Amino acid sequence: MTIIIKDLDTKKRLFDSAAKVFAKKGFDKATVDEIADYAGVAKGTIYYYFRGKEELFLFLMEEGMERLRLRIESKINDADEIAYSLGKIIDIHVDFVKENSDLCIILLSEAWGISARQERLQDMLDKYYSIVGKFIDAGIAQKVIRPMDKGVIAASLFGITTVAAQHFLRKKDAFDWDPVNSQIREILLRGILVD
Repeated sequence: MTIIIKDLDTKKRLFDSAAKVFAKKGFDKATVDEIADYAGVAKGTIYYYFRGKEELFLFLMEEGMERLRLRIESKINDADEIAYSLGKIIDIHVDFVKENSDLCIILLSEAWGISARQERLQDMLDKYYSIVGKFIDAGIAQKVIRPMDKGVIAASLFGITTVAAQHFLRKKDAFDWDPVNSQIREILLRGILVD
């Protein structure tokens, strides 16, 4: 299912509003009325694009993962050094989590409970893994990454980065993201790169 919303302002408002309401209330307690109110649109606007709350939720997951994928693809150059590229992917991912904390809360708390959601999310993650996988394959071929299963590495990169960044987003006090980001890079890259 790919929902096409041509009006980019409406698409952004629905995305941001759904993320905010689902993150705050949880899927079960959130209502279409609340999402429409938060977006500043009529409830009928939501039903024009979506059959219901579940379809809106799936749009949110799909759109979020597509935004991350496009951001990575637009900022990574295949000609760059492998370690640099993987580090840059981690940087982009951490920035994405910081900018989309509500979406990440939803992915971590709501996407895994229903098998249909899990299957859809897995399809979306596979696109992410394939982007990361080409750098892992190249790194293994160049002997800068130890021979390991690229699926495990890609899934670990996604999981560790998302969960670690989300953990620090929930902290009440302001803090410097640079050490957090560099430590996530250190943990991930030191574990897979050849010394």
